[in-house]
Amino acid sequence: MVANIVAVAVNTSADQVALARASRKAMSIRNLGPDTIYLLPTSGGLAADGFPVQAGEIVTIVGSAAEDALWAITASGTADVRVWEGTNFNLDRGAADPTPNGIETILLKATGALTAAQNKDYAVIGMAATIIDVRGYTFTAPVGAAAIYDIHKNGTTLFTTQGARPTTADGANATSTTLPDVVALAAGDRLTLDVDQIGSGTAGSNGIIAVTVKRATVA
Repeated sequence: MVANIVAVAVNTSADQVALARASRKAMSIRNLGPDTIYLLPTSGGLAADGFPVQAGEIVTIVGSAAEDALWAITASGTADVRVWEGTNFNLDRGAADPTPNGIETILLKATGALTAAQNKDYAVIGMAATIIDVRGYTFTAPVGAAAIYDIHKNGTTLFTTQGARPTTADGANATSTTLPDVVALAAGDRLTLDVDQIGSGTAGSNGIIAVTVKRATVA
């Protein structure tokens, strides 16, 4: 594994925490605090538009989303942030593991204006894990109808109860947070993100779904 760790002071002006890098397979962002940071896909966003990472939390991005540039901002104050980048990724990273408690968050992104389509983003699971939380954020709110996302494992929805899919209500940003019916993941499983519905007036844009997992080998 080739890894790199960078320290970034994030404040109320958007700071770039990662450059775009095609070779990057995984990226972990750890907020050492004391203030909440908000992750942004562009430099022009505001804290209200960002995905929140509270003090002490870690977000791990894998798959194609890890290749993208990333910015962060605070609503007030300055946060001490560590960014870990790896050019080879597996959930079983041993001593190099930036998440020793075995809990990681995989971000699946629908970049740009939302369109109803399958396979907007993907991730491959490195070892057995259990999904313990699913939630998301649509940076530009849908208007006229809700934005509905779905996550598939190896081509089949995790949300057998389709009404529980991550949904951003008309005019809102944050999604619903219902746990899926299928939570077990095995090494080699593929998670893919679908956008099943968009706003009828304003489609919405830049959706992120965070899938938090706990590795089976960690007590």
